[in-house]
Amino acid sequence: MEGMTLSYPTDEETLVSYFLEIARGQTAATAKHFLQATSWNLEEALKLFLSGTKPPLMDTANQIDPSSPLPLIKETLESEQGASSTSESDKLAYLYHPPFHLMFNGSFIKAKFAASMQDKWLIVNIQSTKEFSSLMLNRDTWANDAVSQIISTNFIFWLVYDDTTEGHKVCTDYRLDLIPVVLIIDPITGQKIRSWGGMIQPESLIEGLLTFLDAGPRGSSSRPKTKATVDSESSEEEDEEVQRKLAASLESVKESSEMTGGDNKDANVAGNLQETTSLEFEKLRI
Repeated sequence: MEGMTLSYPTDEETLVSYFLEIARGQTAATAKHFLQATSWNLEEALKLFLSGTKPPLMDTANQIDPSSPLPLIKETLESEQGASSTSESDKLAYLYHPPFHLMFNGSFIKAKFAASMQDKWLIVNIQSTKEFSSLMLNRDTWANDAVSQIISTNFIFWLVYDDTTEGHKVCTDYRLDLIPVVLIIDPITGQKIRSWGGMIQPESLIEGLLTFLDAGPRGSSSRPKTKATVDSESSEEEDEEVQRKLAASLESVKESSEMTGGDNKDANVAGNLQETTSLEFEKLRI
């Protein structure tokens, strides 16, 4: 992730929520303590927490104690990051943190509304804290510079965990069984356009996302055609061709019948031919 500047949300409640996604089991008060100690810088607060360093004491007004100046926090953090006291699990927790720099700040409904207003496709990533492939997505895919650039420029990205209320609802609405999963959603209709399950390599994801860059979701002509859509169109063309042949056959029988003066025998032949042709038509449709 070198050379890429990360931008994090500024709303205090959201910062606390994101902090607790990494620091599982901690309280909101603890999250605020670390965030206040780093001037509400989420990345620095997480580093401070994961390093095992205790933030300076707060006074009754929830401000930093003047006896413990902020500049010393970063120096203490940097000196202790390489210390043996930092556990391996803490290092991994920070390495696999969610892509805060891409995440939309808000609910699923708000994410759809924002994507619709900006005429952008909505990417939904549903993760599980129990699946290592979720962590791999964070470390390898969302942290990839090319992936981040494409998503931040052309999409709205929304991430949720499957064990949350909203995450469970999305899983139910879209009948999702495999987690983690990445969905491309039409924000106007709510339709799932495409999905990937499990770990997705950056190159594979980029290839799939490129098909959505030509145009946004507004207008049916801009929507990428799925396999089902292509098969449906092909079937309709075949039906039209069969109908044309059926009409031509019936017309030929009619003309032949008129030329013979409506002979009963010819009429029976015409009736049999019409019935046979109809059966063939039904077979082709099936």
